Amino acid sequence: MRRFPASLLVVALSLGALPAHAAPALLDPAFGRDGVVTAFPDGAVATAIGIDGQRRIVAAGYTTGRHVDVAVARFDPSGSPDTSFGARGHHRYDLGGADYAFDAAVIPNGGVVVVGRTSKAHDRMFVLRLRPDGTRQPTFGHHGVKLMDFGKPQQSANAVALTSHGRIVVGGYTSNGVGARSALARLAPLGKADRGFGGDGKVSFDVGSGAEQINDLRALKGGSVVATGDAENGQNPRFSVLKVRSDGKLDTMFGTGDDGSSTFDIAHGADVANALTIAGDGDYLLAGYAGVNADPAVLAVTPHGIADGHYGQHGHVVIRLAKAFEEAADIVHEGLKAILVGRIRGTHDDIGVIRLKAGGALDTSFSGDGILRVDVAGSTDAAADGVLQPNGRLVVGGQSGRDGVPRFVLARLLT
Repeated sequence: MRRFPASLLVVALSLGALPAHAAPALLDPAFGRDGVVTAFPDGAVATAIGIDGQRRIVAAGYTTGRHVDVAVARFDPSGSPDTSFGARGHHRYDLGGADYAFDAAVIPNGGVVVVGRTSKAHDRMFVLRLRPDGTRQPTFGHHGVKLMDFGKPQQSANAVALTSHGRIVVGGYTSNGVGARSALARLAPLGKADRGFGGDGKVSFDVGSGAEQINDLRALKGGSVVATGDAENGQNPRFSVLKVRSDGKLDTMFGTGDDGSSTFDIAHGADVANALTIAGDGDYLLAGYAGVNADPAVLAVTPHGIADGHYGQHGHVVIRLAKAFEEAADIVHEGLKAILVGRIRGTHDDIGVIRLKAGGALDTSFSGDGILRVDVAGSTDAAADGVLQPNGRLVVGGQSGRDGVPRFVLARLLT
């Protein structure tokens, strides 16, 4: 995941300007040190986390500073570094350029697939496959790395998912430097282009009238893919969602115009969907930010690609907090409820966690009003991804600033 029709009435559910409570006491002291674990002391950002088959926590991102490289760390369920994954429980991978990792997926055998953007030669998508010990999978691509482009000077892989057959589906954008198109690629397990997908393993689409990109995706049964992101219509981006069949063609049974895609104007200003999950009722829940003040927002879309009018008011919820940039970077499905993780603005940025009931209302059994602000280190904090452990505890990954250097950080909450 990334950092970042006329008859359809779309109206935001405004929850007013709500306070967000700082609650460091809700950090789980049994996780790492005081509920927080870090890696890469010279500076790094975590952008994606997951749980493997042994309940270990895998986190991916990138280092900061003079050399930007892919960063991957693994921790045991209690937050201790897993020294079977490198001597200090983490690895750094130099792909030859400025290498930004934006998403990751855990392979059933304990390996990891990491995707992002590398500037080697020009901006290209990369897919990095790792063995369970963190070393590169030598039979995948070229020394564990597959580089891809769409014939344009700029592209990025923002999201990845694995199919039931082990194929790797990647989503992001391709750009000529002026406009950008939504882009998808599918690889065989060892990194070869899957020619059953678009003829050469790659497809791109114009969902809106301007620049656009895919920020998150899910691989569905039967090989189809649903993806979300943003697409410009006019001057502002809008929430976008598209569905692609197993052969790479848009599913014309999906979308507001039966053309395989939909865009949604959530609020006045820019609307960007960062993340996607599938709710217990089968709806797709898209999360990101909306409006002039960039407030956290969720949109419910039916399996047919139209807004679910039973969610919030006319299909979506905007949680108005402060007149500053805030966002939901990820959405985690918890039974019939949904948990948003991202950033909330206070005296400075903090990790924000919001829990919603099935219909989109704030869950006041969580933190008193449904909204929690987690101040990790008294500085600038933000979460990029979240995951529920088998014990029901929420782990979030992101960054926490200290002395001007971003720290690669994971935190676990007692809630």
